[in-house]
Amino acid sequence: MGFIDTIKAIITRLIFSAHGLVAIYRVVTIKNDPWFWYLSVTIIILIFEGIFTLAIKKTQEWKW
Repeated sequence: MGFIDTIKAIITRLIFSAHGLVAIYRVVTIKNDPWFWYLSVTIIILIFEGIFTLAIKKTQEWKW
């Protein structure tokens, strides 16, 4: 079960990151302002959160 949970967690974060990048790309192209790329810092934070969850918490997702 641990392997499947790890794959699910990675896929979820990849989809969320891809959605964020596409949204930021669309805003940059519509507004013609490259400063909006700084919003992608939140995706980097998401990567660190994923590493923390998968490595430190041993794939135990957060209980909200």
